[in-house]
Amino acid sequence: LGDSDPDNPSLHLARGMVAEADGRIEDALTAYRQAIQGRDRLRRARAIRRSVELRLAVGQLDAAGATAELEAALFAWRGDADEMNARIRLAELQREAGNGRAAFELLQETQRFFPERENDLRPHLRAAFAAALQSAPPLTAAAFYDAHPEFLSEDAAGIRSVLVLADRLAALDLVDRASAVLRDALGRLTDPAARKPVSTKLAALRLSEGDAPGALAALDAATEGNGEEVERSILRGRALARAGNRRVAEGVLSELGDDGAEALAEIRAEAQDWSGAASAMLQHIDAKIPPAPA
Repeated sequence: LGDSDPDNPSLHLARGMVAEADGRIEDALTAYRQAIQGRDRLRRARAIRRSVELRLAVGQLDAAGATAELEAALFAWRGDADEMNARIRLAELQREAGNGRAAFELLQETQRFFPERENDLRPHLRAAFAAALQSAPPLTAAAFYDAHPEFLSEDAAGIRSVLVLADRLAALDLVDRASAVLRDALGRLTDPAARKPVSTKLAALRLSEGDAPGALAALDAATEGNGEEVERSILRGRALARAGNRRVAEGVLSELGDDGAEALAEIRAEAQDWSGAASAMLQHIDAKIPPAPA
């Protein structure tokens, strides 16, 4: 039909879609440009989006360029699923371009326009929230977390975002601020698999500040599951020793065998148990040195 009536403006979009499906990239882009110049608003909006996605796919646009074009074309069509899907896609591109905060704000606006789609939008809001925590400047990201903590997700991306934020704040010597974010996150998370890494990070930060009781409290806040990982057990041993319970600390670290030997040597040296420290350090060194070939 398109071949038989090449000048029919109502068929430019369809011609472009056929060319794209056939792999004729330039023909498709030409047809989309023709559709964009037409008067039909819905076809124009769809042609803009398809043109952007095609150029993005073939490397003629990057995420930032695609974001700019879709932002400019966002109001080409309003009020139905087409607009909703365009907004979600634009938010994805904004995240890819490193602007999670803009993606979050766009999705919040979308939620106001489409309140009946709140459940559909929530996963996208959570993803944008996680991206914003990692991409915004640390203090801005911390304030953003304080304003919208309910969007913290319990998946890997959500947990990684709050851990990265804590590291970025600690790098600025804002350990108390980082600890506050982690405490809040720990209080909101319910999945044991999500709680443990947050608990571990909080314990490490508190111990780095000499707050042994705070470190132990953080570890005790997430004890679900069978036993503790090596990192958490080492943290517990060091915190117990710092809190004055050296005998129990040595027991915790001794149970780890070679994995706990270095930390065991450290706490023995702090107590001036030089022979015990030397013995533990030799165990640690022996474990690290590969056996000589036969």
